[in-house]
Amino acid sequence: PNADRLKVTSIDLGNNETSEIVCGAPNIMEGQIVPVAKVGSKIYTNGGDEIKIKKSKIRGVVSNGMVCAEDEIGLGESHDGIMVLDSKIKPGTPISEVFNVENDNIIEIGPGDGALTQILLPAVKDMISVEVDPLLIEKLYGNDSLRSLKIIHDDILKINIYDLDIINPVRVVGNIPYNITSQIIFWLIEQLDFWEDAFIMVQKEVAQRLVAKASTKEYGRLTVVVGAYLDVEYCFSIPPTVFIPRPKVNSAFIRFTKKKHALVEDSKYVKFNNVVRVAFNQRRKMLKNSLKGWDIPDKVKEKINFSRRPETLSIEEFAMLV
Repeated sequence: PNADRLKVTSIDLGNNETSEIVCGAPNIMEGQIVPVAKVGSKIYTNGGDEIKIKKSKIRGVVSNGMVCAEDEIGLGESHDGIMVLDSKIKPGTPISEVFNVENDNIIEIGPGDGALTQILLPAVKDMISVEVDPLLIEKLYGNDSLRSLKIIHDDILKINIYDLDIINPVRVVGNIPYNITSQIIFWLIEQLDFWEDAFIMVQKEVAQRLVAKASTKEYGRLTVVVGAYLDVEYCFSIPPTVFIPRPKVNSAFIRFTKKKHALVEDSKYVKFNNVVRVAFNQRRKMLKNSLKGWDIPDKVKEKINFSRRPETLSIEEFAMLV
């Protein structure tokens, strides 16, 4: 397909599954290939046209902070999938415009050597990057294009957004260490009043847990606690092949936004988190056994059958427990 002239609105992945196309996501790095559909799938354009994917890959290459011209969008050699640029994104468009961060206040978690940072910085109103690695801090300070960047050498988990020299609410972006993903997500919940939305790259398995439905194996504490406060959008999957060095896991790009009305009051967050944790620590047990040490009001027990296992409760039902 002519990637510069089509706006793809959705993909038919088969098995009655559909997926929205996400264009211009904030973690697209120089030369990166982002697959979003398999060969044999069907894509639908804004004109209602249907196109079946026959090629192995169409890739959109990001170079020097610009969307490449059409003739630079060529076929790849591996990995089933397709990436189609939004029709509004023309060759030569600055990536910062694709990200739509103009005049925003940004906190970046884990900027690394600043590849994404130097693309976003010229467009934003204010930006702070928080990095824990001292060697990467040196690289950031040594990058002349980042002179206006506010750099903090610290662990993001030890930082409160309201203490930072930036007007909030902020927008958060991050390519975070996978071993502390859950901790950072819970940190976002604790900082709820001070950010607008967050774009985070995580391990694909974690992303699947975040959007899991009740009564599935992926559904658990992370799904419930996060879902009580945040809406999670699974944007797209990212294969190991786009990274150097290549990781052993697949990744995914997700967006968090705050629920208009949280299902659990802030004052009950700690109790809610603990109740959910205890329930899922014994996920094969009935609630009447796993939560027997908790003072659950009788009126709640009248609405929820405590002979059920925790993975069968909706997020709304868990919220009733506190």
